[in-house]
Amino acid sequence: MIRLATLFLAFAAPVSAQSLQQRLQVGQAWEVALAEWSVVLTCSMLDPQSREVAEDSWTRMRDAALDRMQEAGWTEPDLDQLRDRGRIAAMRLPGDPPFSEVVAYCTDNGDWMQGLVRLTVPMLDRDVEAALQ
Repeated sequence: MIRLATLFLAFAAPVSAQSLQQRLQVGQAWEVALAEWSVVLTCSMLDPQSREVAEDSWTRMRDAALDRMQEAGWTEPDLDQLRDRGRIAAMRLPGDPPFSEVVAYCTDNGDWMQGLVRLTVPMLDRDVEAALQ
């Protein structure tokens, strides 16, 4: 799998060392958030209240991060790629897996609910903002 940070570099015009570092940090923030929030968004489907909280939280964070990146001058191809990868449907288990497969996946990733409740899951908007400082 190609890492997002590498993809960002492929789109990048010549950049200063500081902006290169920012691109790498933003790419890393997205990689971590996509991985961890994929579990949360998949497993929260098992409980309607958790699902609503997870979907609302992710959508707000994702959109705020994309808005901040746009303000910072990121290109539309970069933003479109992240917008696509950050769609809720794209982050869940692919296809229409049987309920037993979802339960097994969530059991294997059992700390997702604690992460959501305790807010230890990545806060993408904050991480992107910090990287762009």
